[in-house]
Amino acid sequence: MRRCLVVLVMLLVLATGVPRATAQSVPGAPGWTFEPATADGTATSRTFFDYSLAPGEAIQDYVRLTNPSDHDLTFAVYGADAYTTTQGAFALRLRDQPRTGVGGWVSLPFATRTVAAETSITFPFQLGIPADIEPGDWAGGVVAVATDPATPQPASNVTIEQGVGARIYLRVRGPLHPGLTVTKLDMRADGGTWAPFSGKQHAAFTYEIANTGNVRLTGTARLDIVDAFGRTVKSFSSRTLPELLPHDRATVTEAWDGAPLLSTGFRPRLVVDADGVSATREAPRVWRGSFPAAIALVLAVVLAMLIARSLVRRLSKLRHRPKALVPA
Repeated sequence: MRRCLVVLVMLLVLATGVPRATAQSVPGAPGWTFEPATADGTATSRTFFDYSLAPGEAIQDYVRLTNPSDHDLTFAVYGADAYTTTQGAFALRLRDQPRTGVGGWVSLPFATRTVAAETSITFPFQLGIPADIEPGDWAGGVVAVATDPATPQPASNVTIEQGVGARIYLRVRGPLHPGLTVTKLDMRADGGTWAPFSGKQHAAFTYEIANTGNVRLTGTARLDIVDAFGRTVKSFSSRTLPELLPHDRATVTEAWDGAPLLSTGFRPRLVVDADGVSATREAPRVWRGSFPAAIALVLAVVLAMLIARSLVRRLSKLRHRPKALVPA
């Protein structure tokens, strides 16, 4: 339970795209800031760290941690690897999780530090790239988590850690190869079995996109629904995809309310376009029908057969009726 709550707080802060999130800009975020700075503590126009380094190189930079509250706060400071959540948000690993990327390459002058009320501290960190690391895009961050018992806690036995992180984007020089794959495309329909008596039919289409290359990707996805005759019966608006880190994936769901009661072999078709790469995938056809609509169709067919049979009988009787005798 404790880990889940930590993740929620961290995602709330990091999903804004601005490392110096404050309580005013992010609902529920902690009241301190953590941002890129210069050696003398002056804030810069940067909202994250962005480097391009060769394997074996190292760089030093500075961050500023500000405590605007009316009491001293103690922070745990650490480097963390980044990842993309299934919803497409940027997030950083917890401090007790393994660090195999940028988080493990960050060196800090201390692990904990107390910041006095209404003051700031500026400190350096180093980022050293291993000589044998693979080229491409990497991501991580420097995180400050409040560990002071004075940090407000809910009225329960659950401990919540609140933290903010300064993002680090790193490109290790070398061959770059973007890659994109649609790993899943599913359709699920419900609510239409007894339509129209139970309301409209609903259909949901879920697809998963994976970044199989070594560079960060952004792009758009367009989902169309095609029937058995090749006609497009539904086109969803193009969706802007979240930024995907290498080897990460995101899941998207599109809802279709009011789908036809009787489908003619619907098949979802997805086209994804990203930076210099694209992917297309189609799912198997799905035949759907409404129970009342199916009964009505069967009754209509039976009624048509009965009418046709009656007409055939009448024509047959007229054809075999004896001719009237004419007197000589």
